[in-house]
Amino acid sequence: MATEYKIEDFLKRFKRPISLEANKEYKLVTISSKHRGIKLRELKKGALIKSKMYEVKSGDFIISGIDARNGAFGIIPAELDGGIVTNDFWYFKIDESIILKRLFLELTATTWFDEICTRGSDGTTNRVRLQKGKFFNQRVLLPDFNEQEILLKHLLSFKEARNKLKREIKIQNKLIQSLKQSILQEAIQGNLSKDWCKENPNFERASVLLERIKAEKAQLIKEKKIKKEKTLLPISKEEIPFEIPKNWIWCRLGELYQTTSGGTPLRSNVEYWNGNIKWYKSGELNDGLLSINAKELITEKGLKESSATLFPSGTLLIAMYGATAGKLAILKNEATTNQAICGFYENSNLSTDYLFNYLLANRSKMIKESWGMSQPNISQTYLRDFVFALPPIEEQKAIVKKIDILMQKCQFLEKEIETSETNIQMLMRAVLKEAFESKEIDKTKVVELPSKPTNVDYYKRTLLATEIVWQLQKEPTLGHLKLQKLIYLAQESSTMQLPTNFLQQVAGPYDPKMARSLDKQMKTKKWFEYKKTELLKFKPLEKAGEHQTDFEKFFANEKGSIQYIIDTFKTAKSDSIELVGTLYACWKKLIEEKQMITDEIISKRFYEWSEAKAKFEPNRIIKALRWMETKGIVPEKANA
Repeated sequence: MATEYKIEDFLKRFKRPISLEANKEYKLVTISSKHRGIKLRELKKGALIKSKMYEVKSGDFIISGIDARNGAFGIIPAELDGGIVTNDFWYFKIDESIILKRLFLELTATTWFDEICTRGSDGTTNRVRLQKGKFFNQRVLLPDFNEQEILLKHLLSFKEARNKLKREIKIQNKLIQSLKQSILQEAIQGNLSKDWCKENPNFERASVLLERIKAEKAQLIKEKKIKKEKTLLPISKEEIPFEIPKNWIWCRLGELYQTTSGGTPLRSNVEYWNGNIKWYKSGELNDGLLSINAKELITEKGLKESSATLFPSGTLLIAMYGATAGKLAILKNEATTNQAICGFYENSNLSTDYLFNYLLANRSKMIKESWGMSQPNISQTYLRDFVFALPPIEEQKAIVKKIDILMQKCQFLEKEIETSETNIQMLMRAVLKEAFESKEIDKTKVVELPSKPTNVDYYKRTLLATEIVWQLQKEPTLGHLKLQKLIYLAQESSTMQLPTNFLQQVAGPYDPKMARSLDKQMKTKKWFEYKKTELLKFKPLEKAGEHQTDFEKFFANEKGSIQYIIDTFKTAKSDSIELVGTLYACWKKLIEEKQMITDEIISKRFYEWSEAKAKFEPNRIIKALRWMETKGIVPEKANA
């Protein structure tokens, strides 16, 4: 049995005003967001403190009025006993005649209390904070004491299992990173291509390839197409880090590649900026194919009148100094960079992807050897001198292919770990939802009818759809049908209340009125335009991406589960997501009707949905149900 209380019934705010002594040093307390605990901000003498201050004691439960909705609350630790805070921090006594103190403190580490703080906050942009009336007048359902004791045991057991799983996840992540590094090391030593070499014995040796590259480079110098560079020293035995296959050869990168760095046009000259040439900074390198839009653009004049270089598509970029030193990227389109980036021009005799993997394997070595007084500085001279294990060109391509296959397996493992982390949160949400929902209906209580959706509700619906399109705009599988199913599953998995009316249509749950409205809203706001006849159906408009600030604001609590749905179905074809969406709807309906849940009953409902569902074979339905259970994409009460 659950009983309804106001927050003010069991959380009693109080204060300990303190008169500061001018020469006494005080511990100023602050609270980190995202459940990162209470910390000492600084030590300060009373004479230097101008605000009215309040004392806190060890064991106090304290909230930041400014940042509570972001998880800024916790327990004052023993070492901060006697610390002081401003009036922006609230602390409380907990009425244990209503809720067990230990249970409440455990609950504050969950989404249950995060949501209470979010609902209790209000204000203008950048000034959102706890509002006394809004916070204390919230009504919550609390189980009786026997159920509280049981819930506390469940939470403690869950917490122990969760912490154990988190430790295991941390270990697994480290192992995957080590595995990825081992794959790269095996690749650049020739161990991944041994079988390929046995199957392809007749190919050009690397020594012949090197001589051809040198000859072509000499010809370009002769024709004055490139400048002659400083002669490189022979490679000594001490510089060779490992043995390589007989058909490979050691050389220096400067023997193979032409390199140069970027530059920055004068910032004060407005004629140099806001043009149409992409200009990347080192922080934008992504250890992959650089296809994202640069944050800044320069003009043709800015390019010509600065040291900036226009790199062609296929150029490999490496950050040379600072916190991002060693970060890599390969340009998808022509662009320029700042001076903190060096570019290796693409060479038809060499695989840029192989160079990328070679440098990635050696990143820690490069940073270690280039560390200066305060930060690493990987100079162009260092890069030209860097020793390189050169395989024949066809073997380079075979190695890259093998690396891609193995790295995809690593990515699959990483996704599985991410899924485990997401499932932890989803399971906790289910436990709390079950614990705090009323088990009985009070028939004497007036039930308020749901209010008519507001403009904000419709705007939130548009934001959710736009975020999905923003992330999947380059996926050919994204159309109206897939977008609808993703909205449906995101809404269901996050228990969001959005103005939707999903009808039982042939392709599964579908809201045709919403589809038309979303197209109109996204086009009006200049975010995206729907193009029915094109391969990529959502065309980005001039303000594409500007929805993200509001998305972060309105979906702060649901963002994780929404992202999980997007990632899970990123490349899914329409029929696959149609299958899952319809099964979910059938399963949910059975739960609402309090019917028995079996594979056979869900399958029966699925085929009854529409005659068109006959295209799905029974074994595919069963496989889909098992997959949904594995991924945690099932109606919440299915596990109750």
